[in-house]
Amino acid sequence: MNHYFKQIIKDECTALENLYRSGDNDETVNHYIQLMEERRYQKIVTTGIGKSSYVARKLAAMFCNVGEPAFYVHPVDILHGSLSRIHHDDLLWLVSHSGETEELVALMRFTDPRLRTILITSKPGSTLEKNSSLTFFTGCDEKLLVPTSSFTTLSVLADALVLSYAYQMGCTSKSTQQYHPAGQHQKVEP
Repeated sequence: MNHYFKQIIKDECTALENLYRSGDNDETVNHYIQLMEERRYQKIVTTGIGKSSYVARKLAAMFCNVGEPAFYVHPVDILHGSLSRIHHDDLLWLVSHSGETEELVALMRFTDPRLRTILITSKPGSTLEKNSSLTFFTGCDEKLLVPTSSFTTLSVLADALVLSYAYQMGCTSKSTQQYHPAGQHQKVEP
């Protein structure tokens, strides 16, 4: 067996274990749940670029699955004519491994200062963190040739945030079935 194969899986597991054991997000989760429960936003907009865009798309899809209006917009599209899709009373989710993604930093210069933003990133002290209402950290220090562990931890953190909110709000597989009428829902209560 190729020794790289097992090492890559081990690295991914280690990154997730570090995310699980880290206390970096504990207090922020409570603020996040409170923000979501207050419902002081019209819709959820997610954005990211590169591999982070896949996490942002998944985040929007998962919010829709639990009944929260959400959609993904590519940051370059926002900067080139779609800025009007984001209103001051929306909730903007930014997904960026580095927290320094050029297009997202540029986007923040043009959004309404009243806009609430939530950042999912790996790097504390970033430009995006300084301009976000809430920040969640993966704690992932990527060591592989391509983004793998960072992608995995961003994705798992996004899943945990959406589902922890959904369970907090009393969502069940039965209640979310209305948003997924053609799928086969399995019972997955915690």
